[in-house]
Amino acid sequence: MTLSSQVRATPVDPVHLSTGDTRREQSREDLQPSHEDGINRLRSVFATVLALTLPIELPHSISAGALLALFLAPTIVPAVTRQLHARWLAWISVAIVMIAPLIALNTLSSGHFRSFSSHAASTSFLLLVGLVVQIFAVAWACSVLGLARTALLYSLTATMNSAVHPETWSTNPWKYAFGWSISVLIISVLARAPRLLQFLAIVLVSFYALTHDSRNSAGALLLALLVTGLAYAVYRKSRKGRDVIVACLLGVCALGTYSLVTQLALDGYLGRTLQRTQLEQSSSQAPMAGRPEYAATFALMRTTPMGLGPGVRPSGNDVQVGKTGLSQIGIVPNGSYVDGYMFHDAFEVHSVAGDLWVQFGIPGLALAVMILVALVRATLTMYRSKPSGETALCLFLMFAAFWDLLFSPLDANFRWVGFAAGAAVWVIADRTAPKASEPERR
Repeated sequence: MTLSSQVRATPVDPVHLSTGDTRREQSREDLQPSHEDGINRLRSVFATVLALTLPIELPHSISAGALLALFLAPTIVPAVTRQLHARWLAWISVAIVMIAPLIALNTLSSGHFRSFSSHAASTSFLLLVGLVVQIFAVAWACSVLGLARTALLYSLTATMNSAVHPETWSTNPWKYAFGWSISVLIISVLARAPRLLQFLAIVLVSFYALTHDSRNSAGALLLALLVTGLAYAVYRKSRKGRDVIVACLLGVCALGTYSLVTQLALDGYLGRTLQRTQLEQSSSQAPMAGRPEYAATFALMRTTPMGLGPGVRPSGNDVQVGKTGLSQIGIVPNGSYVDGYMFHDAFEVHSVAGDLWVQFGIPGLALAVMILVALVRATLTMYRSKPSGETALCLFLMFAAFWDLLFSPLDANFRWVGFAAGAAVWVIADRTAPKASEPERR
């Protein structure tokens, strides 16, 4: 018998076959973790680049990170929209894109002296896209990197971006350019530091903000500090009735912080400029926080409840309606601010929510309400969770965005509001998801 025939005639041991199959299966299983690790590393790289580039401004209110986020949309959107608030935000955004042109056509047809600007319309839509992209991109980056690291990278680049754009400083660099980014940078850097060191840094930054005519920034910092301290104090208390206690404490802290900052400004401890501003606002009959723009907003809402629409320039009658609202609270309806800012080629109401309503009607207002709901729920969720170094960071983001949503213009603050809303979406999803070690409640 030849050698080849002996080989063919040799019976095959099934044990050897199964052992070979087992080894091949083990090899495939060994390759699987390395494949997943590679995907996770790639996601971390993209999330890091995204957090670093989101604040880098390009022309027309678009950022470099927004372009990257649009490129990563097939990955970001499905991951983020697993959360209910994110799905609502996505649906409302789609509704705005579909309905806003119809609102503009309706207001143009009903007001013969209104005009349309294609440049203003494109600017409005770019601001909307920038706001929504910020929300989804930040939520996804937080899910990969965590809140503290995402905030650290974002605020670092935002600070450098402000430094190379002195045209954004106006008369007060801290208030108009650096206040938000430096505050977030300091709090996030100290997120893993001893608690006392982080608290001391917040006190120092808030004092600096108070002395530089930035009451909203100082108030948000002090309120975040106070609520974080209370979170450490009440976390180990009984859960029975704690939600009611949380809501009451948040209200008391907010009212106390507002009263303290207001009184310090009125007494002149924060400088003459801020004292004069506070006296003017306290003596007015403005419906919300001394802001006269809300009087004009509410007056326009009564006559044009659907808003104006993107790119629609108000008519003389619209301007007169707004000025009548101002005069009803004792504000002289003329001057450089009223004629040169509020009613100059557009209706500027100094409010993210108000601007969304003016430019996109009821759907725009619905978007602002959904952002507000996310901010409130994230605040309560963070307060009920075990406090950590991220607690003060998250609370400052929520409180500052709450103020900007109501009292700051859209074009200058959509990035900060978008970042906070994205962080809120992530906090709600992360802190309310059932843990792997805990059985899911039914």
